[in-house]
Amino acid sequence: MRWVDLLKGALILGVIFVHAPGRPEWWTPNHVNTIFFFLSGFFFKPKGFVDFVRHKACSLLIPFLVFFLLSNIFWVGVQLWNYHSLSTVRWSGFFDMFKVVGRSDYLCSNVSLWFILCLFWVQLFYWFVYKLPLWTKAALLFAISLFWDFLSEVSSPFMINNAVCWTLYFGIGNIAAGTIFRLVKDRRNSLFIIVAGIAVMFLIDYYLESRMATNTFYIVWCFVLVAVASLLEDIPGTKWLEFFGVNTLAILCTHLFILIPVGRMQFKIFQHVDGIWAFVMTVITILFLVPTVMFINKYMPRAVGRTPRPERQKAVS
Repeated sequence: MRWVDLLKGALILGVIFVHAPGRPEWWTPNHVNTIFFFLSGFFFKPKGFVDFVRHKACSLLIPFLVFFLLSNIFWVGVQLWNYHSLSTVRWSGFFDMFKVVGRSDYLCSNVSLWFILCLFWVQLFYWFVYKLPLWTKAALLFAISLFWDFLSEVSSPFMINNAVCWTLYFGIGNIAAGTIFRLVKDRRNSLFIIVAGIAVMFLIDYYLESRMATNTFYIVWCFVLVAVASLLEDIPGTKWLEFFGVNTLAILCTHLFILIPVGRMQFKIFQHVDGIWAFVMTVITILFLVPTVMFINKYMPRAVGRTPRPERQKAVS
């Protein structure tokens, strides 16, 4: 299923683009957030609860904490760049994520880290949901979609309220995974999903306005993207995209360390940002990310939830 890594690679590039100054308004975070949670549900494998929590702590919480600390150091540097002084820094802001507040973005220093913490809670919630009968899971996911706006405003620490909402896409991805893998083996099925899905999205966007309609639009969007990716699997020259797909976590955690200075230097020189400049800054960031990711994989593998290579080899032997 090489197409999964190709899709993840394209999506993580979309994440960089969505954070680039001047990006088009039509390209929103929901275009990438929804499909990332959807794909994460494909490979959910519950273990015993203690082992499950230990594994997710190593693969998600450790990367979150490492880059949360690095991001705060980076943010202090940004403040010095802005004001040449630390007198304006709101030091308590670094701990906003620990407060019980009804917000969707707790992380001023590296906004992308919200996804990692949120995904930890989503998987923890779904561990309890996974073995429920299908109709019960479907009813629960429907209720989440119905009450999305209410749940997103509930005051909670550590992104818990957001995680409840995003369990919708994770759960649908998990339930539909087997069917999707079977269908996209046939190119005709993929083409049908693309054409039918685009038609449904157009009708929803044109005629319906509600949270339920929005969630339905993005669920169909996820199916369409999966079908498109399945058609790209055998196309040559996509190895570079697979590289980004395999290293999404490292890129998610580090791209703003590059994109922010690049964006500021671009604006200082040209005093203008728009969609073209957003694309240029995305490309420059991508180029710098390649050696960055290679460095992290070699010298900081645990920071991105990976076992150091010698240990992996020992485990195999």
